[in-house]
Amino acid sequence: KGPLVGANWITIGDAAGAIEALTQLVACDAAPGDARARLAKLLEQAGSFDDLAQRLLEWRAPLPAGSPEALRLDLRRAQILRDRLDRRAEAACVEREILSQQRGSQEARDGLEASLRASGDLAGLAEHLASRETYEADPQVRAALAIERAALFEQLPDGQERARLALEQ
Repeated sequence: KGPLVGANWITIGDAAGAIEALTQLVACDAAPGDARARLAKLLEQAGSFDDLAQRLLEWRAPLPAGSPEALRLDLRRAQILRDRLDRRAEAACVEREILSQQRGSQEARDGLEASLRASGDLAGLAEHLASRETYEADPQVRAALAIERAALFEQLPDGQERARLALEQ
């Protein structure tokens, strides 16, 4: 019965019915292991991104910080917030939280940079690029990051001194 729950609703074109059926299934203790993934996929297909982001947050809540599943859910939620809901500052907060627990997460670093660029948070982006410089081994890439930081600082009020310092480092 489990794998077909929601499938019959979809075939008759009732996405809301399928979402409701899968929501009830997910709430059951005996839910199949893929029920959440199926519900998430259906919510995305239906364009219910607010609902999806909320469910990802709820599914994440009981998990231990730093667990692979928590990381996966947090990254997915940040992506939905940034790319589908235009809540880029909120996505950046999620990505910063991930990085506070797992500094080595390249996906979170890339997501944070995308969120900061999309939100127009020049000061936050400059700070992030400074952090990237510490991870970068290639001196040419570090120099390019410093130049970009300086250009960002020049766009900020009273940023001229910070721009000069970024280039001197």
